[in-house]
Amino acid sequence: RRLAVISRRKLKTWDPDTGWSASTTETRSIAWALCDKLRSTVYGNGLPDARIDLQSFYDLDATWADRQDHLDVVFDTTTESDEADQLMARAGRARCVWRNGVRTIVRDEPQAIPAAAYTGRDIVPGSVSLRYGTDVAKVPDAIIVQYLSHRTWEWATVTCKAPGVVTPTNPEY
Repeated sequence: RRLAVISRRKLKTWDPDTGWSASTTETRSIAWALCDKLRSTVYGNGLPDARIDLQSFYDLDATWADRQDHLDVVFDTTTESDEADQLMARAGRARCVWRNGVRTIVRDEPQAIPAAAYTGRDIVPGSVSLRYGTDVAKVPDAIIVQYLSHRTWEWATVTCKAPGVVTPTNPEY
């Protein structure tokens, strides 16, 4: 009548050099549990890797591993997707946020912030010239819009190309 179960979560992990692991490994990682939820089309958001900031998750996974922060949660009731993300991230003192159409994670921790202040006393008169230039390589040549189709009730995407662009190479969500 008494039944004891030891359950262990097995997930794929990501590395910036090799990508996703070929097989699943036993892990209690907060980062990989969140990524699994974000990528899953069955119980998660179904996001492609391009819409997940994997580098931030990888960096925070190293921090959490050093601190021995783990995620041991069981979802046994229906929960909204964003609430589930925040609950999982909170295990590592973090929050999931959307930044430019990409799901990323931020953690409240001390960080060094570069600061500099220059006044007229620091600059030789007439020695300053100022030019503004835009980084053309980072300018998107198309916009990808995602919307909920009222006919099929599924998410659909439309690519809106910039004038004169035949095949977009740098689209942005």
